[in-house]
Amino acid sequence: MNLKDKLKTLPISAGIYKFLDKNQKVIYVGKAKDLKKRVKNYFQTSTKLGPKNRKLVENTVDLEWVETNTEEEAILLETNFIKELRPKYNILMKDDKNFVYIKITLDEDFPRIQIVRKVEKDNAKYFGPKTSKSDVDKTLKLLSKIFSFRDCNYEIRQEGEKVVVKGVLRNLPCLQYHIKKCAGPCIGKISTEEYQKIIDQIINFLKGRTNLIEKQLKIDMKEAALNQKFEKAVKIRDNLFAVQKITTKQIITEANFEQRDVFAFVNDLGKTFFTLLQIRNGKMIGQENFVVEGESLNEESEKQILTSFLEQYYTAATDIPSEVLLPVEVENIVQMKKFLSELANKQVKLLIPQKGKKNALIALAQRNAVSFAKANRIKWMEERSIDYDKLLDELQKAIKAPQKIRRIECFDISHLGGTDTVGSMVVFMNGKSRNADYRHFKLRSLEEGEVDDYKAMREVLARRLKYIAYDDKKILLGDKYKLRKGKKADVEFVQKTAKKAELDLIDFEIKDFLVIEKLMESGVGNKKNGSLSKKKKKVAKTQIVGFVRIKQCSDKVREMGTLWIKEKERDKGFGALLCEELIRKSKLNKVYCHTDISLVPFYARIGFQEIYQTPKEIEARLVRKKINMKEYKCLAYIKSKQEQIDKSFASKPDLIVIDGGKGQLSVVNDVMQEFKLEIPLISIAKKEEELFVPKKKTPIPIPKNSEISFLIQRIRDESHRFAITFNQELRSKRMTQSKLDDIPGLGPKQKQKLLVKFGSVNGIKQASLIELTKLVGQTLAQKIQSNLG
Repeated sequence: MNLKDKLKTLPISAGIYKFLDKNQKVIYVGKAKDLKKRVKNYFQTSTKLGPKNRKLVENTVDLEWVETNTEEEAILLETNFIKELRPKYNILMKDDKNFVYIKITLDEDFPRIQIVRKVEKDNAKYFGPKTSKSDVDKTLKLLSKIFSFRDCNYEIRQEGEKVVVKGVLRNLPCLQYHIKKCAGPCIGKISTEEYQKIIDQIINFLKGRTNLIEKQLKIDMKEAALNQKFEKAVKIRDNLFAVQKITTKQIITEANFEQRDVFAFVNDLGKTFFTLLQIRNGKMIGQENFVVEGESLNEESEKQILTSFLEQYYTAATDIPSEVLLPVEVENIVQMKKFLSELANKQVKLLIPQKGKKNALIALAQRNAVSFAKANRIKWMEERSIDYDKLLDELQKAIKAPQKIRRIECFDISHLGGTDTVGSMVVFMNGKSRNADYRHFKLRSLEEGEVDDYKAMREVLARRLKYIAYDDKKILLGDKYKLRKGKKADVEFVQKTAKKAELDLIDFEIKDFLVIEKLMESGVGNKKNGSLSKKKKKVAKTQIVGFVRIKQCSDKVREMGTLWIKEKERDKGFGALLCEELIRKSKLNKVYCHTDISLVPFYARIGFQEIYQTPKEIEARLVRKKINMKEYKCLAYIKSKQEQIDKSFASKPDLIVIDGGKGQLSVVNDVMQEFKLEIPLISIAKKEEELFVPKKKTPIPIPKNSEISFLIQRIRDESHRFAITFNQELRSKRMTQSKLDDIPGLGPKQKQKLLVKFGSVNGIKQASLIELTKLVGQTLAQKIQSNLG
């Protein structure tokens, strides 16, 4: 039968229909209350179809359908076919195969808590879907600290008075038990009843019922105290405080403890970004973000895409609340209510609030959807079919760059009130992000709490550009300067200069020096062939204008010092060049430096960082010289493997982009002049998204809505995201660091030994010197006691 004949035989009943193309591939799946009426509507000339549906009809050559008893059955069948077939013209939830669920195996004596990819009919309790596995990992890690549940995947059974692990009696617990993160069910340290209480508390936590947890913990704490189990009571009290601390961070939305989901979405460039806020018992317990394939939205397509999204999401969801707040109406609100109510086995309301607290929740979800869309801008912009070759040619003309733009590097600074200040470098090649070439910078020239974005940007660009400038030393040295090793003829000059500048020359070896000499020219009289006439001839002379050395203090300690640059030559970057080149030639992985506080920013730009324990060989020399230690800092240059073979830093950019206005642009331009580099440079001012180039007061005449402007904004947004993410990582790491991390010489294995033995940092603090010495040796034991006080 051909398509026209099949259209005549369509039944007047509920069901799903499938449109097929010339290759018999399903390109669309739909549902209908009346299959005949719905499908024929696509092919009637009087029907006004949108661009997407016109293409669908043009490509449809065949038709299939399945009848169902009810429209609700049709919805379930449609979503199953969409997930399985991924038809080209359907609205699709992206990455739904990557969703995860939290699974709790309730049919076991000691239930396991697992992260799984799909829901099965196995009497387990599921929570999800969750779009971020890393967030789920963090949640379970937090819960393990409070409730001490097991994270192993063993089958543990209670057989009478014995506990059996996979049919074997277990005598020794794992590390999790020793560090108080597991209650030890595998060795019978907790009964099935007590463990079930832990599982019930976790389920209540995941459901947002923290008030029930608090109530039960208070009861358990009083009971333990009455039975004089004071250690247990203290543990329960700590858990109660931890739960209350988490609860205070949650956003209180209502006093009536409603269960509701709040949806909002934003559409851009053929994709729709959804945000879901999950509110349970009056508290927001979670946020999920989804991407849906779609077209540019109008009023009708908004309804269609929201309807399809809700059907796909709730057929995968394990928890449907009693109330769902929506930003716009769905296609058939009565049918959707009935569908959700049957899925949830309870009455579900669908509301489109226009004012009040519920509308404020929609607005909050909308802001998060916009933020989610911006965060994913890099990914979806790159999926667009843009002629980047042509676009970059246009950019080259707009900024008058001397050569074709291929590699673009963008830099940004991020901090929170001056803490954990970091820099970011993102790289785009031919218009697309090159993640492997991204780099982070921990700022070294700023004091903790110091807010100076100009200074920070200067350090980041100096540390980046030095790899280009020092790799091609001709750029810095030019024709008049030469870099070479020290030789015997230099001894007298170095001695006189060092003495005059009050530089250290103890254990003086000229072969340890690296010098920069300047080529001078002078006229010299000369007689030729006995003639009395004199002719002038140019004879080259040289003069040392800078030197530095690395001194061997011991077999393991090398110190850089005796750095001198002639005053008239100090604005040419020779000091940094000497230090960098000397370290490179020495092939040392660590070089120390002891310097006046005022010079710390200079050495920080080279790559030195402050250390808090001066090597004894250097400290002894400083004591002999009676140097005021408060006015000096001990620094170290530690060469990482990445630094030795960094291909990203070795590549020269065709364009540098700065996130900031004219001030940041001026700073970066100064750094480039110091290194004698000529690289095209632009900055993007945040307020008006205007583009500036050096030495020009007015912005570049590029339309704000042009593809060039979008490209630069996209690169800037990515550098901003990359910087903020690193700043957040450092802050999180600092907040979770133990006091043990600050003890020099104490490694991970030794920390683990201490925690297994004494249980906590407080337990280590109370341990005797003899106990500590047995584990880590006397030297470390003394350091531990002095640091923990």
